[in-house]
Amino acid sequence: ILLRSRSLPVLRLLGSREVPHLGLHGTLRYHLFLSHIWSSGQDQTANIKRKLQLLVPGAQIFLDVDDLEEIGNLEQYVKNSQCVLIFLSKGYFFSANCLRELDCTLENKVPLVLVHEDDPTKGGAPLADLRADCASKGRTLFAIEHDIITWHRVSDFQLVSLKAIAQAMVHCMPAYSSVKSPPQIYVPGEVGLQKLEYRSPVRVLVSSHNPGAAALIEELKAQQPPDPHFKLLRRFPDEGQLISRSQQPPGMMSRDSPFGFRAFLLNAPRISLNRARSPGAAHLPTHMALYLNQHSFVGETGQKLADDVTVARNRGFEVVLLHETDTQRDGCAFGRFFQTTPQELIDDGLYKTIAVACHPKRFRTVSLALAAKAFGATEEGKGLRACVRNRRTRRRSSKAFNVEETIVALPCTASSTAEHDRRAPGTPAPGAGGVAPRGAGAADGPVGAIATSPSAVELEPLEIEEFRAAGAIPRYRRGMLTARVTKGAAPQTPPRSPPRSPPRAQDASDPTKVIV
Repeated sequence: ILLRSRSLPVLRLLGSREVPHLGLHGTLRYHLFLSHIWSSGQDQTANIKRKLQLLVPGAQIFLDVDDLEEIGNLEQYVKNSQCVLIFLSKGYFFSANCLRELDCTLENKVPLVLVHEDDPTKGGAPLADLRADCASKGRTLFAIEHDIITWHRVSDFQLVSLKAIAQAMVHCMPAYSSVKSPPQIYVPGEVGLQKLEYRSPVRVLVSSHNPGAAALIEELKAQQPPDPHFKLLRRFPDEGQLISRSQQPPGMMSRDSPFGFRAFLLNAPRISLNRARSPGAAHLPTHMALYLNQHSFVGETGQKLADDVTVARNRGFEVVLLHETDTQRDGCAFGRFFQTTPQELIDDGLYKTIAVACHPKRFRTVSLALAAKAFGATEEGKGLRACVRNRRTRRRSSKAFNVEETIVALPCTASSTAEHDRRAPGTPAPGAGGVAPRGAGAADGPVGAIATSPSAVELEPLEIEEFRAAGAIPRYRRGMLTARVTKGAAPQTPPRSPPRSPPRAQDASDPTKVIV
């Protein structure tokens, strides 16, 4: 149990980095009471209980399916709780038992926390509809302004929801209830607290026909420390930087056509652009930010945005989808974009990549951090450690010999390979060509062909001299020889001198095998 608990993220206080001190007032039994309607909130509250008990080990949380013994004592369970969570989902205010729990909470002035399910496919309902349902039952829950927590299912956002619930629960405990503001808490490793950095240049292109895109990227830049690798580009690169005349496929629309350069690019087939060797590569975008809200792909401006996205995808720029969900920032449901986006882009796989959700309020920090990671940011120090780890892995793997991957580059043919297999160990190969390892299969080809060894290979000193004379540069890996690929004609093999090594014995079981 101790080993398992170490691997789980445990909620801690931000100042002292210690686990919150759990406590109960008087004779209370539960730190938190979960009030919900079975039809639309049972699964969510069960998930909340399970994960809260992992984040706050030892917390006593009441859930009816686990702790209810007598339905008639429902109010007593509420009175024995230090805090009450009301899970707002469809039909909550039409449940008699839910109203009993709500009335008992308000009458006894038990601290409460409101959690809202807004996904209609998961039993959620708009907050306006829930307010109207509450008023129709004569309840005054919303008469006082409450901080309503939205419930999310994506792990990074769900952790923010759980932190807000846990913060309200911890604030009711005896050690912290006397403080007016709730204690600041955190979970080690959470995305919102990570320090991110860009280890390579990132140049993000935004379209002038995509309202709000530039403002969101500026918000992202303000969220992170200044990074010289991250730049915002507000205009498309010049024509010469995107495509040269040598790259223009035959029959493609000319750039001098009356349709203009945009039509020239839209009709260009998609190519893989080698930015490292292209002129002006240091100024080419690496990504394009596509900000999705209720104005995306609507009207004439939306058509121009679709053209810009097509150009960016044809040029090989990675398109990062940023979906705005805040209604105050013109956010909307993601399903709307399948109605407004041109079908050509949908068929071409624009929405095959997962969009980064840009949620408001307490979730905004996590949204910006995920957006930064989508553009290539990594946690500070993690990228360097990964490079060192990969280098060490490659070093270790290079020491371990893999027969299937051993290659020898030398001027060889199938006939010379067969001749080499027939001759006795130590016998010079006829002609000036090189030799292939025993057991290797190589097709007839020009000088510089590659012979792959499918089995263990043992090379004699004379054979090594042949490799060197042929221009191959040998390297040893645990007694086995590999060589780099050499280009050009192989030099003539110089006269060989007798081997200077002492006499070697032959293996009795295999006469062709020489024991070195």
